[in-house]
Amino acid sequence: MSLIVRFALHALACLALPFLFMHGYDAWAKWVAAPVARGISLGLAKQLIFYVFVGVNVLMTVFANKKLRYGLAGLMSLAVLVYLLPQHPIRGPGIALLCGGLCALAVVLTDPVERLVRRFAKRLGEHPKGSN
Repeated sequence: MSLIVRFALHALACLALPFLFMHGYDAWAKWVAAPVARGISLGLAKQLIFYVFVGVNVLMTVFANKKLRYGLAGLMSLAVLVYLLPQHPIRGPGIALLCGGLCALAVVLTDPVERLVRRFAKRLGEHPKGSN
């Protein structure tokens, strides 16, 4: 049961990342300033970051140890930060925080969602009195 819950939460994090990339870019352009093109293309960098993000989330799904999962999220955030910081010093920390935050959110929500699923499964398993 726990593996299924971890898989579902990390899959939702993987689905949320491109959506948040897109809306984060729009919010950045609207509220701060139009982004300045400089160095490596951020579009290709985001694609690479997404592939790494999915790979790390698959690994996090396999491991049940929370400390290890938090460590993987922190290591991935650090790698994204090191990759983006030289060319994108303002957007790099935001993207690293987004990636690490989504992973950490999936880890934090694992236990409450698992309790909810177990409670729901227990209710489905109960039969009303008088029924066969």
